[in-house]
Amino acid sequence: MDPGNLGANREFLATGLRGFPSPPARDRGWGIWAPPGASEVTVAVLPASGRYTPSIAPTWFSGPFFAQENPSAWLPALHVQSVPRAELEAILLEASPHRPDWSWKEREAARRRFLETSRTVLHQIEAGVLTKAVPYAFRETSSAFPSTEDLAWLLLHALRFQGENGGFLYGCWNDQEGILGVTPELLFEREGATVRTMALAGTRSLEKGRESEAEMLLLADPKERHEHSLVIEGISERLSGLGTLHVGKTGVRRAGSLVHLYTPIELTLASHAMETEWQDLVDRLHPTPALGAHPREAGAQWLAEEQKHHPRSRFGAPWGVRLDGRDTCAVAIRNMEWSREKAFCRVGAGAGVVRGSTPEREWSEIERKWNAVLRILGLETL
Repeated sequence: MDPGNLGANREFLATGLRGFPSPPARDRGWGIWAPPGASEVTVAVLPASGRYTPSIAPTWFSGPFFAQENPSAWLPALHVQSVPRAELEAILLEASPHRPDWSWKEREAARRRFLETSRTVLHQIEAGVLTKAVPYAFRETSSAFPSTEDLAWLLLHALRFQGENGGFLYGCWNDQEGILGVTPELLFEREGATVRTMALAGTRSLEKGRESEAEMLLLADPKERHEHSLVIEGISERLSGLGTLHVGKTGVRRAGSLVHLYTPIELTLASHAMETEWQDLVDRLHPTPALGAHPREAGAQWLAEEQKHHPRSRFGAPWGVRLDGRDTCAVAIRNMEWSREKAFCRVGAGAGVVRGSTPEREWSEIERKWNAVLRILGLETL
């Protein structure tokens, strides 16, 4: 298949998407992708299980947070089609979407654990071991798996949210597991010798009519600016030696009901680094201090210990596509993930802890981010 020929295919729209978003077969799944501003959404038929084929395009990449644990994160597309947004909405409406009738499991245990972890991080910061870490928490639904009608609702609202607010629409699912979301964060995008990434850290809620005020307060907040500077520092360190690095001006980026500090970073690869592969960039950048911890060696130990007691699956993992001669790898946040085997359907959120952080304030950020995900997916806030 020629990945550059993604034009209108009326037969596929009429028959290939029949039953969408229900998985097309037991050994098949779906993948979706749309970058900010895209007028069309890329829809792919994927194998239900991955295989190590990093040189093949078009390909979806979806693995766990600890990406090195799963060399089969690659899902080479069996068919790819570019679908106009309005037509995809019409297909989803034919699937009879309805708001999922879910209740939410209590959050007190998650709150206690998050506060305890945040205090532990602060102790390590005081001891000079860490300068930043990002504790995380999950809110689980009463249902372990969305129905086709549930999924149609979630996808329809994610599609509409992205069209209005930007971000990267991403997802893949089969009859055993899935993930769906709209992330504001790019891990990297590579085209030829150019690699683009970003520092995205520091968060404030937006109130209608007071958006500019929230942005100014965020830009002036010393705690948030310090947290953001650690992310810039971490990314710059990890890309050093590959070529010429340009760090742009720090500003803000809106993401629905939230606004973040944002700094664009661009790398021009030197001739000796042109053979740098996808996995090389993932290994260097993931996790950035925005989702992980800093400094890197001590942060990796902290992350591994957290994983033992609080498995995170794909929350915050590298997630991307190789398509049309471009590699794009986003950060899998602002999503819902589900699994039959692990018996969960949940949303996750993290909050950065640095010197001067208050655990209760960071917990409030967790709840704001949970609610941001629910708004993306057309669900009631908590």
